Amino acid sequence: NANAFCDGYGGLFPGDVIRVGTQVPVTVLKVDYANRQLTLSQPLTWNAQDGVSYFYMGAKPDIGAYEFGVTTTAGTIAGVVTDHETGSGLAGVSLSAGGSGTSSDSAGGYRLTLPPGNYTLTCSRSGYVSQDKPIGIISGETVWLNWRMESTAGTTHNSLNFTVSPSIYVRGKSPSESIRFGNLPQEATIRIFTLAGRMVTTLHHAASSAGLSEDWDIRDMASGIYIYLISSAQKQQKGKLAIVK
Repeated sequence: NANAFCDGYGGLFPGDVIRVGTQVPVTVLKVDYANRQLTLSQPLTWNAQDGVSYFYMGAKPDIGAYEFGVTTTAGTIAGVVTDHETGSGLAGVSLSAGGSGTSSDSAGGYRLTLPPGNYTLTCSRSGYVSQDKPIGIISGETVWLNWRMESTAGTTHNSLNFTVSPSIYVRGKSPSESIRFGNLPQEATIRIFTLAGRMVTTLHHAASSAGLSEDWDIRDMASGIYIYLISSAQKQQKGKLAIVK
């Protein structure tokens, strides 16, 4: 109650000295009765359970203090968790931050309510690589954050290069008339170009699991050097191969 700080001593300003906890005593320079604010000679930090002591002049003790509770409105983080390769929603994904948590629904959607502040949100599910992302929660607002989770089964595979066999094809030396692109992810596109940059073939690879292969039928292809470009959701790989008479 700011009215308790002044009994008229010192004119417009109380001139009293107060101390919070064990901090250095400071002088009260101004009292704003309407807004219940004090202007002090230097900043103070007031922590829970800190006591207030005072040195006063005049008839009143002049010091009155009340710790007002602060009411804050929580904020929300929401989004969708999907599989990195298929794009399908992932159910049962655990999302946690600041000691609170939730799980994604059957479509991969999630929503988590938190007090305002900065957090690290963790996204995890068995069989997938866990992820952490920093987030900022704003009072009364919803922050949208989507996740694309990568399967741990594909982690080792994705760290390897795609293979081309043979990279130099000699006609009549192989039992098959094809070149095999191996160690592919579940979905990939293979484009073949001449050295002049003309695209001659596009192969679309789709399989039930990673690590499989796609064959390029070269029976009608002219001899020469070609450039291949393998593209997937994780990476691209470019190289050269040759067809020799």
